[in-house]
Amino acid sequence: MKTAWRLFFRNKQVNYINLLGLSLGLSMVFMLFCWSLNEWSFDQYHQDTNRIFRLTAENKEKEIIDRQPLPLRDKLIHNMDEIETATAIRGITGILPTIKSGDKLWKEKQVAYIDENWFKVFDYQFIAGGFESFNKQPHSVILTEDKAKLYFGPNTNPIGKTIYIDSEPYAVQAVLKNNPSNSSFQFQIFLPIAARHLHTFWKERDQYDFIPSYSIFIKLKQGIIQNEGLNQAIQNQGSDQWKASYKNYLTPLSQIHTEKGITTSDITNRGNKNLANAIFILAVLIMLLVAINYINLSTAKSFSAAKGIALRKVIGASRIHIIKHLISEASIIATLCLVLASLLTFFLLPLFQDLLGITIHVGLYQVLMGIGLWILLLFISFTYPILLFSAIPALGNLKNIEKIKLGSTSKRSWLVGFQLASAMLLITCSIGIAQQMNYIKSSYEKYDYQQLVDILLPFYSGESSLQKKQLFLEKVSALPEVQIASLSSTIIDEYNEDNSLKWTGKSDTANYQLNILPVDEAFQALYELQIQEGRWFEDNRKTDQANFIINETAVNRMELKQPILGTKINYDGREGQIIAVVKDFPFQKMQHKIQPLVLINDPNYSNTIIIRTNQTGLQETMEKLNPIYEELYPEEPFQYQFIKEQVEAVYRSDNNVMKLAWAGTIAAILISALGLYGISLFNLEQRNKEISIRKVLGSSAWEIFQLLSKNYLIILIFSLFVSIPIAWILLNQWLQNFAFKIQIIYGVFILAVVLLTVICMLSIGFQTWRAAKANPIKTLRNDD
Repeated sequence: MKTAWRLFFRNKQVNYINLLGLSLGLSMVFMLFCWSLNEWSFDQYHQDTNRIFRLTAENKEKEIIDRQPLPLRDKLIHNMDEIETATAIRGITGILPTIKSGDKLWKEKQVAYIDENWFKVFDYQFIAGGFESFNKQPHSVILTEDKAKLYFGPNTNPIGKTIYIDSEPYAVQAVLKNNPSNSSFQFQIFLPIAARHLHTFWKERDQYDFIPSYSIFIKLKQGIIQNEGLNQAIQNQGSDQWKASYKNYLTPLSQIHTEKGITTSDITNRGNKNLANAIFILAVLIMLLVAINYINLSTAKSFSAAKGIALRKVIGASRIHIIKHLISEASIIATLCLVLASLLTFFLLPLFQDLLGITIHVGLYQVLMGIGLWILLLFISFTYPILLFSAIPALGNLKNIEKIKLGSTSKRSWLVGFQLASAMLLITCSIGIAQQMNYIKSSYEKYDYQQLVDILLPFYSGESSLQKKQLFLEKVSALPEVQIASLSSTIIDEYNEDNSLKWTGKSDTANYQLNILPVDEAFQALYELQIQEGRWFEDNRKTDQANFIINETAVNRMELKQPILGTKINYDGREGQIIAVVKDFPFQKMQHKIQPLVLINDPNYSNTIIIRTNQTGLQETMEKLNPIYEELYPEEPFQYQFIKEQVEAVYRSDNNVMKLAWAGTIAAILISALGLYGISLFNLEQRNKEISIRKVLGSSAWEIFQLLSKNYLIILIFSLFVSIPIAWILLNQWLQNFAFKIQIIYGVFILAVVLLTVICMLSIGFQTWRAAKANPIKTLRNDD
């Protein structure tokens, strides 16, 4: 072992690079594996995961939703023997509830209505209380542990205590353990559906058997298998109007986290299956690159190592002794690698989680997985060099050591080619993903969204509520910092689907699911919408409060014929007509194709004021608005959000794709650069005498440099031919997730080629140029 330590420090350059490469690679591979495993483990902690399914519906336009009419739940329970039970949930969106405890106020997002079967289907850990009383009393609430501590303090038993939700008292019946990070359901406040049905309007609306309003989950009986016959039996339970428009099928609980194409959802923690698989493949790729890098660097100083091994064999050492000695050398690097990788992971994992906005639990299983990855990585990396060096024969004449063929040069070239192809693939994909995300960003920048602020108003009914909204709007508009103020809705992933509109020519059986967006006279100027025909809503024109504006997609969905303007529409008792058609604009995520949209001009439906401020003093403007809000709404918290933050939240998962891609790209570039450095050392060591002889015979340093660089250029060109078509295919597949996307241009590949070429030249250039400039006499004189 003492000899191994001495040799470790003798070859410091190679060993330090080996140690750094292995440690960084292991740390990154561990974090990527943990992330992938976390994505794959979603909702697997429920005891009966394999028997739980969600009802999913697809309409004739191939739009997929995860909501169903509430009456369908009871039909499934009573009419289908295959189903053990069914449950329904509806998250509260749009108008968020106000929570009051003591003298403190909160606006909460993670609030849901559930029925009496929810806790019979899904596994929750009750810290205190139970759901029996919750099911019996409409004004009951169940909180997670964090919310209970927030509302009542950490040392208070909340059971039986009261919080006020939109001024209504609710008794706390139970406290749940916080939701696991790998749960698709991140709701923190649960209310019974009976509480929603205390309002006659919502109770009557929920009884319609053709309006999708709840997510419904079923739990199959033991031994029942999901198949097409079961899907058809469930479909038959729907009303005639529902069946005419939607086709139902079952989605396993284990798949809802990563399903694609859902346009409406109560799932608050959605992932991407393809991304999870891609990150797993990226981790495997990085592991291979690290192993290749170690092999190349280990053989870079092969001649000096070969002389020592040959000498040991001359004095009687057997191959077993040589292997033990090589293993002792490798064990030093392996031990230091584990220590350094653990330290790197300890410091980098919090940064990794903050970067992606995720939580990765590291327990005993993850630690064991990390050790397993370490063993696997070392086995892949160390086996080839140890077997290679231990096979060196004893030599009587150590000067002929260069005749030993320590591995095929072509094999090393293939390994380096694989590294370069991988780097090229990742560079190209990263650039393409970055361009798509910049395209999305620029699409919102035309609205100057960085200066837009969304102020949420409380929802009350009656004239006094409307007067307060309008008074607040007037006071906000009067501020010199405010350019435009609109009592309407944000366009960022904000919509309210409805099927109750009636118009001339509408089919009585078809289910026309339309999106309703309340706006006002200032909304067009706020977002600079383009009118295709007709006019926008006009201020002080009372008839416009009953009129409608639709987008181009709605014209096709509603099957309207010319003339479109003047078509009579009835919505919620309002009789009006279409006064304009606006060009399609993205009001949801850009992954979705444009949905049919109906704009209404009724302040009673709006509870959001959106303002455009000046370029400076954004925070100061909000501080001025705070006392105005408190004067009008003393019992409500002043809540606002910058539209920029909403955009970032909506596209967080897509930005994570870009961040992970760049992280993998940087890792691949560093590893590939080290690999090139290693093989250049190896080749220069092999050709030292040849280079010196060429220089003695008159070759210039530039000619020698060209000669030495030619092989690397061939490897680079080959790797480009292999990687570019694969990158093109992968980018095209990823872009299929977006209805609005860039066109892949040649500039992406040109930029990637230039970048990789520069990296290659920097990696091999210094060593190659130094060898070309070296004194040939000194080299030949020192040859022994």
